[in-house]
Amino acid sequence: MRPEPSSNKARSLPLPKTSNHWVLSLKARLESGSSTIAACIEQPCINLTHYFRQFDFLALYLVNPAVIKRYRESLSASRAKDDRRDAHALARFVLERHCELQPWQPADEQTRALSALTEKRRQLVDLRTSITNKLTQALKDTYPQSLELVGRYLYSPLACAFLNKWPTLADLRKARPATIKTFYYTHGSRRPEVIEKRLTLIAGSVPLCTDPIELEVATELIRAFVKQLQALTASIARFDRLIAQATAKHEDAPIFTSLPGAGKSSPPGCSPSLAPIAAFSPVPPPCNS
Repeated sequence: MRPEPSSNKARSLPLPKTSNHWVLSLKARLESGSSTIAACIEQPCINLTHYFRQFDFLALYLVNPAVIKRYRESLSASRAKDDRRDAHALARFVLERHCELQPWQPADEQTRALSALTEKRRQLVDLRTSITNKLTQALKDTYPQSLELVGRYLYSPLACAFLNKWPTLADLRKARPATIKTFYYTHGSRRPEVIEKRLTLIAGSVPLCTDPIELEVATELIRAFVKQLQALTASIARFDRLIAQATAKHEDAPIFTSLPGAGKSSPPGCSPSLAPIAAFSPVPPPCNS
């Protein structure tokens, strides 16, 4: 979108086949003496922000969706909403109010690195949670006793090793109590009362499923989930180390680490993603304050 030369209205421009051609075509339409185009982008859409920052003739304005929603409603009583109306509202908004807005500037290199690391770590944690939920359901279907035998977290080293070694109750019942006790001690579970309670549970357990086909398939599924959890947990640990290193190098690290409740997964620079595009219009000369 861009304003008409003789009015404050915005009009649509045809879109070339590729985004690069589109952006360069906007630059070609700059009026004489102009050097910057305002790009108003509705948050969050960090990919678009990364893409458009490579063009030095674009000034990016990142706007809260709630602000644009109210502005769009002020233009018309109709509650109709589509991409064209949204683009028109964003173009008019930045055209009318660019003097009051601050163009987006990328954070420094250290902050960007921390932000990227913490964002991707969160994605890994969410993926691990999803797989943990699937593993929990698989165990409930054929091997519910295991949920009381491996501790709270199914992605812990003890839980993964236990399920890899004994993926069914039949496999577990074949093991001697001394072997099971040694296993728990080896993996850091050494409270005698807890171990005795688990051994008692194993001795009195009745299989939920005895179908050999179902158990064979369940064994493969459980081990597949366990393998994924082990890989994800190792990756998350690596991200934790990288985040710790990046945080230590950050100039604001002393301030952040002094805040109550500050954790390793939310260092400085852990900010919300930015972004969806909407519209463009040439930036008029700066306003005098």
